[in-house]
Amino acid sequence: MAAEGDFKGGVVVVTTMDTEFRAMRDHLDSWSEDWHKAGTYFVPGQMRDVPWPVILMITGPGNNGSSALSERAIRTFEPRALLVVGVAGSLKDDVKLGDVVVADWIHSYHGGKEDEDGFHARPRGGPAGHRLEQVAYAASLTVPWWEPLTGAVRPRVHVKPIASGEVLLNSPDDSLAWQLDRGGLREWLRRHFNDAAAIEMESAGAIRAAQLNDGLPFLAIRGISDRADGTKYDTADQELQPLAAAHAAAFAAAVLRKLAQSEAAREQGRPAGAPASGRSQQSREPSAGRTASSRDRKPAPGLGELLFSTRIDHPAGQLTVGFGAADTLLVAEKNAAVHRWSLKDRKSGLAGMPSGEALRSGINVVASSVIPAIAIARDRKLVLVHFGQDRHTTSELPLRPDEFLITAAGERFATYDGRRVAVRDFGDGSVLWEQPCPSSLATATIDQTGTAIAMAAGPSMFSSSNKVTFVTQDDAAPREFSFENLPLGAGCVLGLSPKGALVACASFREVILASPADRQVLRRKRLSGWQEVRPALGARPQRLICTPDGAVLWLRGRRIAVVRWDAAELHYLSQDGECDDIAYDPAGSRLAIVSQSGQVDVWEWHDEDA
Repeated sequence: MAAEGDFKGGVVVVTTMDTEFRAMRDHLDSWSEDWHKAGTYFVPGQMRDVPWPVILMITGPGNNGSSALSERAIRTFEPRALLVVGVAGSLKDDVKLGDVVVADWIHSYHGGKEDEDGFHARPRGGPAGHRLEQVAYAASLTVPWWEPLTGAVRPRVHVKPIASGEVLLNSPDDSLAWQLDRGGLREWLRRHFNDAAAIEMESAGAIRAAQLNDGLPFLAIRGISDRADGTKYDTADQELQPLAAAHAAAFAAAVLRKLAQSEAAREQGRPAGAPASGRSQQSREPSAGRTASSRDRKPAPGLGELLFSTRIDHPAGQLTVGFGAADTLLVAEKNAAVHRWSLKDRKSGLAGMPSGEALRSGINVVASSVIPAIAIARDRKLVLVHFGQDRHTTSELPLRPDEFLITAAGERFATYDGRRVAVRDFGDGSVLWEQPCPSSLATATIDQTGTAIAMAAGPSMFSSSNKVTFVTQDDAAPREFSFENLPLGAGCVLGLSPKGALVACASFREVILASPADRQVLRRKRLSGWQEVRPALGARPQRLICTPDGAVLWLRGRRIAVVRWDAAELHYLSQDGECDDIAYDPAGSRLAIVSQSGQVDVWEWHDEDA
């Protein structure tokens, strides 16, 4: 057991089941196991840009357990705040599946008195702490926390009351107990707690533990997994609960980072938007890394010869990799530092770009295969960087708040919003051609020539498939086909072969390979079970690569899968640590892999089964 003092002063996060726990643990950069002397299991860890520990625990369902174990965690770790993060049922029509509810008040609705006139509600509970509520507002308004998620529709954040009791509500006729048999629980809640937006079973117990410890700051964050009205179906726990848990965990991580900024600002008397303590505001020149000879490492299973290897020391956040013009390799950090190497001699570092304003979450850098240039997506602006011999120049163009960079490029790059996909020139960012988007656009991609676009419309609660629309610059007549997915806006990812002859589509249900020219699905692989579905959930980078001969690589859950069409399961390549991004160079059949640790490798790769 680790020394308890090592983890004091952090934030305790209460979860009630393994799905919620795993979704939250995915946001930790490192973690360990810790056991209380009475047997309670804790997982303390560190989260990027959060200077204090984050301690996870599982209490099981119900307010009694959450109250007792929250009290135990508070006494053990003396935290600065207590959070409950997980799923809940919606009580309002405007609170949709996948949305996030942050409780500004907890209604403990079971309290009451029975007399000759009937049952009279005497609820307990209480408000969220002012500071944490304000931090949640700030995170929802200023942080693009939803970007790493895989959903087709951006979840909304509602700051509203939550009802917490001991009844799992999934029917409009469920009774609270005998004394409430004059009406169902939903009617009871409507009559006495009609401002409640969601219902769950643990926050009342946890907030009571916080209240009994000198009013410890408390916040409940819930992702909506069902409508609590009898429409929850048998497989919802396996399909919709992980999605809702991932949304709640992603927003909770954003709240923790915003809380760290708020506390640093309060201590140092500077604006809350400035970098938190421990992160320098000065830019630094990117390191060229340490280059290793291919003789230093043996070929990895599933990969060929190691052609290039280096390492970035102390990388800042998620890394993005790409092949650039003139046989170069680029890696971008979350703080916008760009590293460049020439692959011709396998060792020389080229002029890159120092760190600066942080990027949006997710993959937000693409490289040109024609000129030494990259495009970077920042908040509401597009930055074009052109590299010279020993310097770089930048230019900026505005982006709409809902406009994003498509994570595929080559001769051109593209952006998309809710109205159009715009294919742009790397020289000045001008729009070369554009295509209107389908309604409920989930994702889009382009081929390496920039002359073909594939777009996927998201599924809805009435349909469990994504419709793919394919167009080219010379022929705008849409070619359409569909593939299966979860309903209610679950994620998907697309990959076009270099010249647009093939398109790969992947979802939580299946992976397909199609020929868009004749609307024909060539290969289809159903995901075999929950173990294959789960890695695609939550705030993890995803990328789908389709080679000219139809091989498909899928970065999912920070692992690299090769789709074997006739195999029972996906085949995973050997890799050095958890993977942040991959890139494929069809000209040289090379695969670039960058890991969270900063390890950068370029391998020769051919799929034997393609």
